[in-house]
Amino acid sequence: MTNLASPEDGLADVENAKMSIQDDGSDSSDGGTTFSSVGMDRSSSSSAGDSDAPEKLVRRENQYILATRVIVVLLLVAAAIGTTVFIYRYAKTNEEQDFESDYQAVATTILDSFNTDITLKFFCAKTLSAIMSAKHEEEVAKDLAVVAALAEHGIEHEAKAAPWKITVPHSQFLQATSEAKWLINAHYIGYSPLLFQESHREEFETYAADYQKQNGLFFETDLSEDNDDVNQDAIGWNASKGLFVVDPSSGEVSSAPTLDSTNETVVPPFYSPLWQADARSAQISPTMYDQASDMIRATALRQMIDRREPVLSETFLRNTTYYDTYFGASDPVPGVYMHFPVHTLDVETGQGTGIIGSVVMEFLWESFLTSIYPPNSENVHIVIENTCGQTYTYVVNVENQIGDYKEHRMVLVGAGDLHETKFDDYVQSTDYGYFGDVVWFSKVPSLDEEHESTLESCLYRFVVYPTQAMEDQYISNDPVLYAVVTFVIFFFVSGVLLLYDHIVRKRQKKIMEAAARTNQIVSSLFPKSIRERLYRQQLAFSPSHKDDSTIRSHRSMSGTSKMQLQSFVQVETGPSPLLLSSEPIADLFPSATVCIINIANFSAWSSERGPQQVLTLLEHLFYEFDSIGKRMGVFKLDSLGDQYLAVAGLPHYRHDHAELIVKYAYRCLKAMTMITRKLEVTLGPDTGDLRARVGIHSGPVTAGVLRGEKTRFQLFGDTYNVAEHVCTAGQPKRIQVTEQTADLLKERGKENWLRPRSEKVDLKGRGVVQLYWVHPHANEAATRSTGYEYLPDDGDSILDDSTSQLPGTPDEFKGTSQQLDRMNRLIDWNVQFLYTLLENVVTARGKRSAVGVAELEEFESKLEKQKAEGTLVLDEFTEILSIPKFTPDGVDAERGILDPLVKEELRDFVTRVASTYRDVPFHNFEHASHVMLSIGKMMKRIVEPEGIEYDVEGVSEETRSIEIARQIHNSTYGISNDHLLQFTSVFAALIHDADHTGLTNKELVDLKVPLAEQYRETSVAEQNSVDITWRMLLEPGYTHLRRCIYSNAEEMKRFRELLVNAVMATDIADKRLNAVRKSRWNDAFAEAAPSSSSSDHKMFHDDANLNENRKATIVYEHLIQASDVSHTMQHWNTFRKFNARLFEERYVAWLKGVAEEPSVGWYKGELGFYDFYLVPLAKKLHQCGVFGVSYHEYLHHAQENRREWETKGEGITAEMLAHCQSKYPHGLASVPGQTTVEEGFVDEEVDC
Repeated sequence: MTNLASPEDGLADVENAKMSIQDDGSDSSDGGTTFSSVGMDRSSSSSAGDSDAPEKLVRRENQYILATRVIVVLLLVAAAIGTTVFIYRYAKTNEEQDFESDYQAVATTILDSFNTDITLKFFCAKTLSAIMSAKHEEEVAKDLAVVAALAEHGIEHEAKAAPWKITVPHSQFLQATSEAKWLINAHYIGYSPLLFQESHREEFETYAADYQKQNGLFFETDLSEDNDDVNQDAIGWNASKGLFVVDPSSGEVSSAPTLDSTNETVVPPFYSPLWQADARSAQISPTMYDQASDMIRATALRQMIDRREPVLSETFLRNTTYYDTYFGASDPVPGVYMHFPVHTLDVETGQGTGIIGSVVMEFLWESFLTSIYPPNSENVHIVIENTCGQTYTYVVNVENQIGDYKEHRMVLVGAGDLHETKFDDYVQSTDYGYFGDVVWFSKVPSLDEEHESTLESCLYRFVVYPTQAMEDQYISNDPVLYAVVTFVIFFFVSGVLLLYDHIVRKRQKKIMEAAARTNQIVSSLFPKSIRERLYRQQLAFSPSHKDDSTIRSHRSMSGTSKMQLQSFVQVETGPSPLLLSSEPIADLFPSATVCIINIANFSAWSSERGPQQVLTLLEHLFYEFDSIGKRMGVFKLDSLGDQYLAVAGLPHYRHDHAELIVKYAYRCLKAMTMITRKLEVTLGPDTGDLRARVGIHSGPVTAGVLRGEKTRFQLFGDTYNVAEHVCTAGQPKRIQVTEQTADLLKERGKENWLRPRSEKVDLKGRGVVQLYWVHPHANEAATRSTGYEYLPDDGDSILDDSTSQLPGTPDEFKGTSQQLDRMNRLIDWNVQFLYTLLENVVTARGKRSAVGVAELEEFESKLEKQKAEGTLVLDEFTEILSIPKFTPDGVDAERGILDPLVKEELRDFVTRVASTYRDVPFHNFEHASHVMLSIGKMMKRIVEPEGIEYDVEGVSEETRSIEIARQIHNSTYGISNDHLLQFTSVFAALIHDADHTGLTNKELVDLKVPLAEQYRETSVAEQNSVDITWRMLLEPGYTHLRRCIYSNAEEMKRFRELLVNAVMATDIADKRLNAVRKSRWNDAFAEAAPSSSSSDHKMFHDDANLNENRKATIVYEHLIQASDVSHTMQHWNTFRKFNARLFEERYVAWLKGVAEEPSVGWYKGELGFYDFYLVPLAKKLHQCGVFGVSYHEYLHHAQENRREWETKGEGITAEMLAHCQSKYPHGLASVPGQTTVEEGFVDEEVDC
């Protein structure tokens, strides 16, 4: 079940309060030391040189071993790291060298192949160029022979062997090119004449047309119309039509333009028609296609003409319409044209005159290399670069593999240099334009000396880079593996070497930890000198030192050592005959002062709270007492329950021990005042009113160690006993000292601190003695200005705050500033308690959808309208409440965060509810808060019966939490997980007596007040309380608060039902409601009668879920009822306090003439109330099965209080009557604010 209120809530305020406590009027003896906060480090407050003795001993013992261990470990680590790094670097270097070596071999082979292949290609072109030149020489020779023959006959004839009129028989041409094409992987080989004049074009076209008529086209493909693979539009073009061009975008074939129109394209202008070609890969012969119409070819041809040497063109992409038309393919594959010049000779001189044409070859880069690729060449990048700014990247793929033979092919990666940049330093490349001796042999010697080239040709180079795949073949994780294995070996060896050291160190650590813990305990129990003697004595009688000489030598040692400490912690627990035979450790201190601090009314206060809250208070108080004592040099002897024992003057004597202990007690009382008032916010009502009484006595003290299984430092003698009796005879908030202590204070010049009691006190064992009240610095006005009530003018006043002041003062919070402060603390606690429960409600609700504000306000208005139409609160009473079924949504959910406005509205609401409580002695705001406190205590104790499986195995932590929550839900009828029910129970306690007049419902009916008529003379006070506070809650100023309590109409309806049932449960006098409760109890919990008739036990006919809801409703109402009268089942003092207030309230009702004089029948009435309601109610709590030990506690207190009342009740009744008579000597006129009976009922409703 979720905690209703955490003791830790608000403890930060306690820390701040402790920081604010100052030493008022400290003199030079204590230096004006201030109190420290509880949050200070406890070790920092220990005496110097005491608590750190084991640590010093451990440091001395382990210093050398630790240094040696560190050196050995460092050496092992250094050796492991050094060896590991060396092996890693050695293996890594070998891999890198193998990788670089293989890459260089592959790159060198590929580059050599490039140089070889480019040279081979140029030589093939040179051979074809020589054939064409030879053919031209042959034609020139024939023409010269004709000229000579005609000249012999006197006929002049001009030599007309035009250079473009060169045609090698096609079969001869194919024979020359077929082997070359296979050898150099040329895609196309052809011859193209150069025509520099328009007349040359006309003559060539005439020559070509005549040649075509005589010999046909240079084409071997079937050109019939039935062949679908042939572009029929292009077939129509033949040599008779002359030169043609192909439009690059549309593919349209047209006649080549004249030279005049091509000046902007080719400068100087020329024609370069394809004439003879090995074009078997083409679908249509490109004969007569003008190469000068293509920019890339034209540029290369111009460079060839200018430089008079073979050239390579820019890289082109084979994706133009020319290739679509004539080769049936337009893949964007990069390629290059090679143009080799064909030279001519002068017909008369036989000297070279220039270039008459060119041999053109087309290559694709992907098939450029013809040589066999070296192994592993598929793992490199080949980058082809030229001086024209073009770059392409290729990889080598294996196209086919037969056995060990692999057929490779270059595959385009993309345009640009796309090699992996991490391998930039591994570059291997050829030089730009390296063509061997081909260029030299291709020049025209007779013209080279006179001609200067003005154009730069496009030069190429091959660059080879390795890839990651190649590196991965050599660079592996083996070096890391070798390094790890080496390190593991070192680690294992080191582990073996250090294993023994670890075992020894672990054992030594346990010994030293035990010694440190023992020393801490001993330090808190014994003075330093006593501890030293204990160490020496324990060592002397250790089993390891049985030799008499050793015992004598160690007895003479004045300081502790490693051997002493080890012997002390190793000795067996419990008294041994050898140890008990030694002389006890004990000393007589002739003069010391003993102080005993006891919390007044602590038993009654603790009976109203749970164990955690009780311990929270004691821990805070005693820790602060410890801190004060350590700073001042006061030795704490012991604490037992709520009693704290301290002493000054031992083990080291100091002459001011009496003065010191009085100052110490004064500071402790001040600290307690501040701490309890701050803790009231978390620990509930009356916490801030707790005060302590102090008893002090000075005299001789016997102090020593009582050895045994639980060895302790003890005080013995009459001084301790007298101090205990003086404390018992004291009064809250006061320090009482004996005459012996008073004499010591007088010797110190502190007579002004003392004030003798007005009467002497009979102390047990001492007879009648004079005691003194003591107040440090009582003559200083500054002390009294602090507002700390310490020593009233009437030194004999024994009234406690809890009885002299009533919290919950009426309406306007009338009273002194102390009463107002107490009321504010009470409100703060109510707010914090409700706020914590409200957080649980929001957390459990989670992300469930909420309706809009308008819809919820409509439902609230509808409910108010029903009230206006005469619906009473009692009409909404539900016999069986519905408890939500278990859902895992809220299990381990994040805690809900509320809007800060919610807490502001909650505080304002609680304050206004408190203002509705009238100035009546019993049914006031303090009583409502006491009921809330009791509900919180009982709600915490709603636990599951035996059988809950907390150790659910084989499941996740989330599933385990859900299963445990489910079991608890089922065993508590769903109340443990119903956070709205928990909040409403406390909310109902807050409002259940709002506007209570101090009269019973019967008396209100008899008086015929308007409220009685309004509520049909039934549960008048309870219905009125619900109506007043409900209307208040629905005010616009509490919108945020309401939205946290309920988020939709269903939740609002259920909250209203729970609230009505809870408040109606406090009316235990209504016969109809009691009949319903009795019947419901019998249906749910009564045992079946022996009769077999089903009508005798109705519960067995109910649905199981309905019966669970019935039980939950009973538990809920019993929770409220038991809490409403919980003061009767708590400590006797608590019962006395509230019983006296109830008696006074009934006495005031008698004064008003509406009730009998309460002392008549009060004694027997209380006995009957115990016998017929309280004891049975406590037993029913047990039968409910969900309240845990609350049943035993409540029943025990009820029975004890009844026995006490039976013995003392008549006398107590007489005392209460006498008190009321003295308080109200003038009858009704003495009641504050009222002089007549009617005046008490002028305002039947509180103005909200």
